[in-house]
Amino acid sequence: MRGGFLDSYPMFAVRIRVVANGTLVASEDSDVVGILEKGEETVTESLSRTGLRVLIARCLGDGPFPERMRLAARILSVAVSVHRHGHGGALVVTPPSEAGTSIHDIDIAFSFDHAGTESIRSSLNEATEAQMKHEQAATDSGSNPNQHSAAFVSLLQSSAEAHRQLLGRLLSNIGDLSRIDGAVVLDTDLRIHGFGAKLSGTQDAIVVSVLDALTNSLASVPISDLGGMRHQSAARYIHNNHDSLVILASQDGRVTLFGWVLDPGEVIAIRRLEHYAWDETSAP
Repeated sequence: MRGGFLDSYPMFAVRIRVVANGTLVASEDSDVVGILEKGEETVTESLSRTGLRVLIARCLGDGPFPERMRLAARILSVAVSVHRHGHGGALVVTPPSEAGTSIHDIDIAFSFDHAGTESIRSSLNEATEAQMKHEQAATDSGSNPNQHSAAFVSLLQSSAEAHRQLLGRLLSNIGDLSRIDGAVVLDTDLRIHGFGAKLSGTQDAIVVSVLDALTNSLASVPISDLGGMRHQSAARYIHNNHDSLVILASQDGRVTLFGWVLDPGEVIAIRRLEHYAWDETSAP
């Protein structure tokens, strides 16, 4: 057998990764199929990267589903950046609002002004549009080989990939703002409102539904048993703001999504999402 490196993973190949001390993850393509964690084996439910995007998209309101899926991919890229820097942090996604306006139950330490927010948003949109334009042009040109050379199609594909990578770097830089203590606040129009934010909400003794993303097991716990102050603050914020979501990465690498479930009307915390984020590098 000759040694060497692969520039991509073989389709349907099973990969074994060491993701933390005492933790092995087995995955097939983009699906996590099993985890060995501190001697305990878990055969997971079928949740892939696409499934994780669907999960986020379902928390983003009632707009057209393709648009929500594209937005979910962007949000997931930012969340992965928060997860990967290893310092712990949070991403709060709110409904659209103008930069500089106060957002209910959020105290932002470092705010962006309107010009700064719109400049970042414009850069994200331009990179997205250029990527989609060149991908479509490459597809159209590839289907007409008599009109366009292979070199021309390859150039379009390379341009699309360059814009995809640019978009990925922009989104990753947004996530890096969470290195500052506090949350990064982003709305669904991709406006960054600020970072270093503190969340607040009801002080009532609420109950939170906790879903294990690996085993699909569901349990209801009092908020006092949910975890540290970051987790409790996220749950209290969502209890008051049903149309928002919070993605929280702990210093130990754990990732939890907080959202609102209409029926029966309660906060849900979806835990152990970190195992589905390792292969995410940038938005599609």
